[in-house]
Amino acid sequence: MRRALLRVAVFLALFAASFLPAIKLVEVMLTQNVSSDPPPYFPVLARSPEGRFVVARLQNVTGQTDLVLEVADRDLERINRDLGSRISADNRYPYFRVLQRGRGYTDVSLEVPTKGDFWPKSWYRIQRGSIHPQRILNYGPIIAMLVFPLSLLAGALGVYFCNRVMRQRKGVNVI
Repeated sequence: MRRALLRVAVFLALFAASFLPAIKLVEVMLTQNVSSDPPPYFPVLARSPEGRFVVARLQNVTGQTDLVLEVADRDLERINRDLGSRISADNRYPYFRVLQRGRGYTDVSLEVPTKGDFWPKSWYRIQRGSIHPQRILNYGPIIAMLVFPLSLLAGALGVYFCNRVMRQRKGVNVI
């Protein structure tokens, strides 16, 4: 009974511990480099005529929305509040992040707020008054379909090695 509980504990511990790394691995695998050819829908941060921060398509920016080409640290809270208000009034998730600032450029990431199951995340550089797309990731069920088996595999491998150790110590009382 103790050995069965040990196996269950090892499986659950490794399954849970591998979940976030598996998500990161799958995100890296599915992120597309779009620096030379942005897709038809590349989300960027813009300002509406009412002065609110909104998500716009880079290819469809009209005179009614202004692209955000300068981002001050003091604006980040308001940007994320405006973007999150599309979902709920008390949403505090950081949809827009400044990743790095350098001489004459700012690297940012933007997740499109949605209540749906599919949403894009874009990374781009703001430099010399223009936006330079870098990468995009479309979240959806494919990520879960890849992450779950990876975590299951980690748990199963943990149980396999646990069994091997228990067999080697067969004469020794493990627990």
